[in-house]
Amino acid sequence: MIYPPVRTVAALFLLLPVHLAGVTLHPASATPYTCSGPPDCSVIQNPENERTGRFGQGVGALGDVNGDGFADLVVGARNNQGAGAADKGAAYVFYGSASGVVSHPLSGLPYTCSGPPDCTVIQNPDNETSGGFGLATAGAGDVNGDGYFDLIVGAFGNQGAGAANKGVAYIYYGSASGFTSHPLSAAP
Repeated sequence: MIYPPVRTVAALFLLLPVHLAGVTLHPASATPYTCSGPPDCSVIQNPENERTGRFGQGVGALGDVNGDGFADLVVGARNNQGAGAADKGAAYVFYGSASGVVSHPLSGLPYTCSGPPDCTVIQNPDNETSGGFGLATAGAGDVNGDGYFDLIVGAFGNQGAGAANKGVAYIYYGSASGFTSHPLSAAP
C-alpha cells in the first residue's frame, strides 16, 4: 500500500513551574489550547521548519551559560540538515530571561537563531550524514571553571577516520555571549 506524504513539524512545549494555586490546568481532551507564555507554557518550533528534523527528541536544562542569572535550555534535532550532509543534526540553545524563553509558535516558516537573548544554533561539526548530532544533549556543569555552565552534545553516528559509527561527544563552553553560533550550512 502507498501512503500519502505526511507533513509533521515538531515543537517543544515548555510547561513553566508555578505554585499550585496559579497553575492553569489543561485536562486531557480533544480540544486544543494555546500556550500563552509565563506563567502557563511557551512553544518553540523547529527553527529550520524541517519535516523530519526530530526537533525536541533530545532536550536538557543547562544552567546559566551566559552569566545573566537565568537558566538556559538545549533542544536537539538529530536529523536537521540545512545544506550539506543529510540528517547531520544540530543543537539549539534557548536563553532564559525574566520573561522565560522567546516563544516561537508553530508556523510554516523557519526563523533565525541570532544568539542571546533568543537562541543559538550549533550544527554537527563533522557534517556527517546521519551523525545523530543532537539526539543526546545535556548540561555539563562548569567543566573549565570559568563561571559559565557548559554543554555536551553527542553524535552517535559520527566516525571521522577509523571505525564506522564509533560516535563522539562535543563539549561547548559557555561565555558572557553564550555559545558561538554554527548555523546549518554545507561546511561546518
